[in-house]
Amino acid sequence: MILGFSKVEYVDENIKALELYRKWDKELEAKVEAIMKNSPNPTMDYRTFAPNTQRRIHAVFEKK
Repeated sequence: MILGFSKVEYVDENIKALELYRKWDKELEAKVEAIMKNSPNPTMDYRTFAPNTQRRIHAVFEKK
């Protein structure tokens, strides 16, 4: 993971974001989605005529 900041004060914010990333799971994702109601519409894979998996799902829930 790459952290970027232009001021020293932003280091703490970046560290807090990493802490939240470690705690993020499907239950928390569902709670946030219930509040925000802003999930993007999935794109369509026209070869299989099925919705593509969202990039966030790959990035967060398929951690190694």
